[in-house]
This record gives sequence, C-alpha cells and structure tokens, in this order.
Amino acid sequence: MRRKSQPMLILALLAVVVTGAPTTVNAAPAIVQKGSAPSAADPFYFHAADLGILQAKAVQKEIGITEAQRAKLNTFAARHTDHLKALAAEYKAAGKKEQDATKDPRLIGYFLELKKNVMAQLSAAQLKRLGELSLQHLGLASLTDDQVGARVGLSAKQIESLRNYFEAGSKAYGEAEKAAASPVIAKYKDKHVNDQKAAEALQKQFDAEMGAAMRAAAPKLIALKSDTEKKMRAVMTAKQQADYKALLGKPFTP
Repeated sequence: MRRKSQPMLILALLAVVVTGAPTTVNAAPAIVQKGSAPSAADPFYFHAADLGILQAKAVQKEIGITEAQRAKLNTFAARHTDHLKALAAEYKAAGKKEQDATKDPRLIGYFLELKKNVMAQLSAAQLKRLGELSLQHLGLASLTDDQVGARVGLSAKQIESLRNYFEAGSKAYGEAEKAAASPVIAKYKDKHVNDQKAAEALQKQFDAEMGAAMRAAAPKLIALKSDTEKKMRAVMTAKQQADYKALLGKPFTP
C-alpha cells in the first residue's frame, strides 16, 4: 500500500513539542544525554529524564507543569524545530536525502540545547519525578545504562549481562513482530488507489488486518517479554531489586 511521503522526516523523529501530543515508545534503552542539571537538582535525574514523555498531558499534570512553564517549554520546542527545519533544508538544497540528516552530528547539540533549556525550567522536585516516570517508562531496559545500573549497585559485569539479555530478547521480540506483520504488509504494499475516499477505505482495511495479526501474535510477544524480564531480574540481588523499585518512585498510571 502506497502512502504519501512524509516530508521533514527528522522532525517526526526528533522534534519535541510540549503540547500534550501523544508520544511513541522508544525502542532503544539508552536514556543518556550528557548535560547539567538545574541548580540544587540531583544530576542523576537530569541524566534519566526523557523529554519524549513530557509531551503527554498526563505526565505534565503528574509533575505539575504550570501554564507559565508550558509557554516557556513551547518556546524552546519551537526553536528546536527551527533548527531541524534549517538542517533539513540544508540537506535538500545540497541534493542530499533529508533522511540522511538524522545522522548529522549537529543533532546531538540541538537536542542537548533543548534538554538543558527544558530541564532548567523545572524545579528539583519536578525533575526528580520526571526522571522517575522516565525510568518507569523504560522498565528494566533502563538498567542497561551505566549510571542507572550503578545507582542500584549493579557491577559492570551485571550490567553487561543485562544488556545481553535485553538485546537477545529485543531481537526475538522484533523477529516475532515482523513475522506477524509481514504477510499483511506484503498483501497491501503494491495496492494503488486513485482518490482519497478509496485510500481511506484501504487504510482502514489494512489497519484492521494488521491489528488482528498483532492480536494473534500477542501471547507469543507477551511470553517473550516476560521471559526476558525474568532473566534480567535473575541477574540482580534482592537488595538491588528493592533499590531499583525505590528508584522508580510512586507507580504512575496515565
């Protein structure tokens, strides 16, 4: 099934607009971007905080974002978007694929600028809670990060074991998802339509079949996830597991 191409791919991948728009789950466990925490805040929570989840209104409400803070955050997000648009335009003008801009080293600097500006607007308590929610969002995958692992007393050897289990589990999960989705994608990839109404109907049909395929695969996917988590927990001592649970803070349900 052919869809309209999406311009400014890097915007879809990297732009953070703090307006309450839905956010996607990051597949990669890495949460680390070096920078500095606001004064009086624990630098660990700057390290752990994920800007992506701050897009959700439920998260903003949980950490107590004020309207004044929201206005500031949107200003920083707009500036970040302008950087990305300029970068995409630069690549386009040079005859390069905009998609290649996702590998440009300047993106790290743009992201760090955004993160520093956003986090500077949060109180120490807000930053801590955002860090806790970020760790909850990532789950055990967060322990594959050196700083998070060290925070709960994991050794380098334990962290490496966790990474190996996580990577193997992610690979198996991805392969199972692909196996479930591939037949549906193959069925629709070469279908063409000539008008908007037909395109919407085809999209609806595709979504329904993909949804059914993923529901059928759900038991296997759940089992794979559970098996991976069981292996990862087995790496940790009882105290480390208790410290990890405490690090997550109060459970959050959007």
